[in-house]
Amino acid sequence: MKEKYFIHLLDTPVGKYIYDVNTNSIIETREETFEYLKCGKKNTNQVDRDIQKMIKQGYLKTTRVEKAKNPCIDYIEDFLNNRVAYLVLQVTQGCNLRCEYCVYSGGYDTRTHTNKRMNYKTAIKAIDFLIEHSKDEDTLYLGFYGGEPLLEFELIKMCVKYINKNAFGKKVEFNITTNATLLTENIVDFLVENNFQILVSLDGPKETHDLSRKFAGSDEGCFDKLMDNLKLFQSKYPEFYKNRVSFNSVILPDKHLKSIEEFFSTNSLVKENAITSSVVSDVYSKSTIKIDEKYVIDEQYGEFILFLSKLGWFKNKQVLNIAEQNFRNIEELADNLIKYKRCELPKEWQHGGPCVPGMKRLFVNVEGKMCPCEKVSEIADENVIGRIDKGFDMNKVLAILNQGNKYFEKCKDCWIFSLCGVCALNSDMVNNGYCELQKKDIERRMINYIILRKFGLEFV
Repeated sequence: MKEKYFIHLLDTPVGKYIYDVNTNSIIETREETFEYLKCGKKNTNQVDRDIQKMIKQGYLKTTRVEKAKNPCIDYIEDFLNNRVAYLVLQVTQGCNLRCEYCVYSGGYDTRTHTNKRMNYKTAIKAIDFLIEHSKDEDTLYLGFYGGEPLLEFELIKMCVKYINKNAFGKKVEFNITTNATLLTENIVDFLVENNFQILVSLDGPKETHDLSRKFAGSDEGCFDKLMDNLKLFQSKYPEFYKNRVSFNSVILPDKHLKSIEEFFSTNSLVKENAITSSVVSDVYSKSTIKIDEKYVIDEQYGEFILFLSKLGWFKNKQVLNIAEQNFRNIEELADNLIKYKRCELPKEWQHGGPCVPGMKRLFVNVEGKMCPCEKVSEIADENVIGRIDKGFDMNKVLAILNQGNKYFEKCKDCWIFSLCGVCALNSDMVNNGYCELQKKDIERRMINYIILRKFGLEFV
């Protein structure tokens, strides 16, 4: 009977644990019971008592989901008619840089930079679409994306003016993702006047940043220009700069992390700002990304020091930013485990990855095509969930929302069913090793969560 229990065994440095899939719970157990569940050996009276106790407490069920169905399907028309709150406009596919790892760089089998730009008519149709489909929302979010969106600054200004005039009774929040090399005093004034949230791409010190981020048509890095612009911004609007400008660092895993962390923790233009980081992936890439041993050591050491800091064993200790990101992933797991306790998996359900396409972060490209978000490739037909002049293609929306059907036979017995992050962005990688990477990542998060709790860290 043990082989039918829907569980996953976690052998940690601080004890033996079971992740019970049906109840979404982690339970500590005796070593002999753990070994029995693992390989069926030593079925002693104590093991029998442990098993019966867990069953009586509601654990060790054998229930699997019988049919893939996203619970949002029954409400999808209401969601898309009334609850679309976030619109991202791809105002251009052009860029003044040619960053080697960018998905538009030509080094990936997805997209490339072009000279296409969004015209005013398309932008206004998209904003009207947002307003018309957000009846139940009090706050609207309008984001500008590229390429480099500041190449189309005049269009951005017109869009801001239009939505402020026409979104009656609603608060509007603006954001932009930019390389910041085109910032001028005039542009900075406008961004501040309209309370933009600004995400700037910055990879670290000059020798790191300029390695990948070069101006188009030259071998010149853009670090110096970027930093000059940030100095202008910070000097004129110091409080706004501190609170509304954040940074994203794309890290090459063949580079050492310590110099990057030192830069972000000491440089006066970035040390007080929010920073996120991501590691360059070779998914869809035409070349393989090298992972340096020193990078792995630095990352693991940074994570170790961070954990000690969270436990209160170090005070004000500088840690690698990527370690902070890893800790946020553990907090996200803890949040899931705390919030979503249950008695049993429902008969109809789906893995946890897909959002409601079009509602959470509607992306409209330069041609007016609509996609679930800006991260997916708009050149893949399955990701195009409609056109701004025709509305949603409900067949495409439902296909993405209920994509659990595609791999259901493979997924229904998977222990990360509830925690899986497969969505429209990566669903085509399921048969190319992505699932195993997901399992390893979630298992690592669980083990770190268990260790941190064992040593007294409370997750609320």
